[in-house]
Amino acid sequence: MISTTPAPAVPTNLTATATNLGVNLTWGQSANATSYNLKRSTTNGGSYALLANVAATNYSDTLVTNGVTYFYVVSATNSSGESVNSAQASAMPLPSVAPVNLTAQTGGGQMQISWPHDHLGWHLEIQTNHTASGISTNWTTWSGSFTTNQVFIPVIPTNGSVFLRLAYP
Repeated sequence: MISTTPAPAVPTNLTATATNLGVNLTWGQSANATSYNLKRSTTNGGSYALLANVAATNYSDTLVTNGVTYFYVVSATNSSGESVNSAQASAMPLPSVAPVNLTAQTGGGQMQISWPHDHLGWHLEIQTNHTASGISTNWTTWSGSFTTNQVFIPVIPTNGSVFLRLAYP
């Protein structure tokens, strides 16, 4: 008598939960599965690339960029083959909301401002005032600062005092 393993059932209840610089994924166990193919795309509806083959029903995707939406599906596998893909789940990792200090270095007529990588997505805001005026409410977002963790600002002595802060979007 020859016995074959039935093809695995489609995994259900795929969930994607965003964290800072990560997406945690979980799904329900599939009947007859020996492993799972987790697939990812940055396009709603695919096409999906294989992210990992795992035996567990969870996975932490840390190869992500904050502010980018990722779309996931999972399929079950065994010696008889692979199931169709599960329903899609998506998540957008967000930057940390913890306050952070800026680091500044000067040289060559410019100031390099940097902050930790886990704060990608935050906005660097700047204002310049006369030294005697102090901080006011006229903050301006430094262009492109939400896509990096480092900017170079020209030093212009006639601007007076320069105030900088990181702001959570």
